[in-house]
Amino acid sequence: MWRAVFLAVGITLVMLGIECFMFDQVEVTRLRGNQNQSTINANSLFRPASYQTVSMGAQTVNVTVREWMPWSLMAVGAIVLIYTFTIPRRRSEE
Repeated sequence: MWRAVFLAVGITLVMLGIECFMFDQVEVTRLRGNQNQSTINANSLFRPASYQTVSMGAQTVNVTVREWMPWSLMAVGAIVLIYTFTIPRRRSEE
C-alpha cells in the first residue's frame, strides 16, 4: 500500500512541476454561500450559454509561480519515484 501512495505522490509532484512551466499565474476562485446550490465557474470551458455566472460571495486568490517551483517540484517528485521503486515488494506466503 505504501508503494502505491508514494507512487501517486511522486507522479502528482512531477505533473505539478510540468504545469508550473506552462503558467505564470493561476487564479483560484472559491465560492461562498449556500453549499447545496450547484454553481458553475464563469471561466469554465464547458459552461452552457443558458447558465448565468454566480459572482455573489466569490473570493479569488492569485497564485504566482516562482522561478524555483517547477524544477523543485519535478526534482522532489523524481526522488519520490526513485524511492518508490526501491521499496521491497511484499511476498505472499503460501
